[in-house]
Amino acid sequence: RYYFTSRMSLSSSIKRFIAKLFKPHDPLTLVIFRVCFGLLMFYDAIYKKILMGQAQIFYIEAPYLFPFPGFEWVHLPSYPWNYAIFYAYGFSALFIAFGFFYRVSSFVFFISYTWYFLLDSARYNNHYYLISMLGFYWCVVDGDALMRIDLPCFKSSRSTIQLDYENQKRERSFPVVPYWQLFSLQLMIFIVYFYGGIAKLNKDWLRGEPIMEGCLDCDVFPYLRELFALFLCGGGLVFDLIVGFFLFHPRGVWIAMPLVITFHFSNFLMFTIGVFPWMMIASTILFIDSELIRSEMVQFPQFFSRFKSKRLDHFWSKWHNTFRSRKNKSYHTSNSKTNDLKIHLTLNEKIILSCLVIFFVWQMLFPFRHILYHPEDFHAVHWTEEGHRFSWHMKLRKKVGSGYYDIIDS
Repeated sequence: RYYFTSRMSLSSSIKRFIAKLFKPHDPLTLVIFRVCFGLLMFYDAIYKKILMGQAQIFYIEAPYLFPFPGFEWVHLPSYPWNYAIFYAYGFSALFIAFGFFYRVSSFVFFISYTWYFLLDSARYNNHYYLISMLGFYWCVVDGDALMRIDLPCFKSSRSTIQLDYENQKRERSFPVVPYWQLFSLQLMIFIVYFYGGIAKLNKDWLRGEPIMEGCLDCDVFPYLRELFALFLCGGGLVFDLIVGFFLFHPRGVWIAMPLVITFHFSNFLMFTIGVFPWMMIASTILFIDSELIRSEMVQFPQFFSRFKSKRLDHFWSKWHNTFRSRKNKSYHTSNSKTNDLKIHLTLNEKIILSCLVIFFVWQMLFPFRHILYHPEDFHAVHWTEEGHRFSWHMKLRKKVGSGYYDIIDS
């Protein structure tokens, strides 16, 4: 009896969760992360790649680029279009931040950034892979539900819900998104953390390598150096394994937030990993209750109340309507209610659910493909690097090489 009761309870929980995935949800945190993501990628493209010369040094002037297998046809455009890819993904990211031509900008960003990512496998980095996936993610979700620049000639077809303010006759429409759009991004961030922690469960990392050799080369106080390296490795391991669970908990997110900020800021100081630390810090907003953010942001205009202007009044009026609290409001939607035993999904919802299952099953299994290459040694991947890429193996090795060449003029 207990066995069958447990199975029925599990089945009901899964069905309730599937039904929840397609219920309307407040898009505020999703939109805030979209703005942060767009601004960070604009900074990365225009300042880091173009103004600081990284694009010229590592790509334009490089004598040879090592393409990914199967993508040998991906090349850098010739002069005078050398910088076209970097300008394309930089300004499309800025348009994503402002919600300007959002869908087109998302598609341009995804194509241009992925093209840049595939140019050289020798410069592979896990956060390049993550950013490319996020670019595709913005193409398929409604990230412009709020905070977007609308053109008069384009009318938004965004789905809305009616909020009944305290049973009054006055109602107001607000844009909503299906919950799966937020949850899929949360789960993606969780996988980055958790699988990064699993990858650190190897004998080299547990004895402080390569942190001890790669980041702490100072010979002063060698014993303190070793202890500090072990502390960093142990702390990084525990952090990656548990922080995702804390982020998903309504109260645990407030414990995780200072840890996330400290962890990624220290990574920013110690390593050269671009905008990745700031992007992961910004991603914590996804796990915070939107209602709490609204209750705080709606008070922000009061600081500027002493500055009287019609334009300012109009701006703060729109600000207040954007962040207005939705607590204790009733949602009037046309979606049919589902019980624990039956789920009625439309064809589009079934397709979306199937794609989500396939994508995340792939993300959960593909990082373990190295076991098929060397089933006798689980840790061989850290030396052979067969199965190292696309598996969230981050900062696990340091390589120093030298070469000697005989050039013979025949």
